[in-house]
Amino acid sequence: MEIRHWLHAHQREPFFLFLHANDLHEPHLLTPGLDARRFDPGYDGPVPGTWDEFIRRTNFPYDWQDIVREFSFNPSRANTLYGQLLEHYHAHVPPNTENLPHIKAVYDAQLYYADRGIEMILDLLRELELDAN
Repeated sequence: MEIRHWLHAHQREPFFLFLHANDLHEPHLLTPGLDARRFDPGYDGPVPGTWDEFIRRTNFPYDWQDIVREFSFNPSRANTLYGQLLEHYHAHVPPNTENLPHIKAVYDAQLYYADRGIEMILDLLRELELDAN
């Protein structure tokens, strides 16, 4: 975690921490290393739970890092890519009643992992005694 190293190196200097948690939006796909199966064990349907699975199943030409990078450096291009992503997602992942429980499980996993990330940062701030500011 980059923030851990940065805070240790700069803990005695004034700083402003802006935490942007953008995981909880459509399309509901988890980044590599995260797993939605704990929220929907046994699911074996057509809805992908991760970016890698989505790209593999649908041949989407960009990975999640491409889109995040574009939001950082080229927001107008990122909006175009995000629109293409949503269009591609909806063409391949029909939101019908059969798929809805798994889509909700992936959302729950996104929420869980976002909460854990925020919790880790708050714990780190307490550990470094930076939580009073």
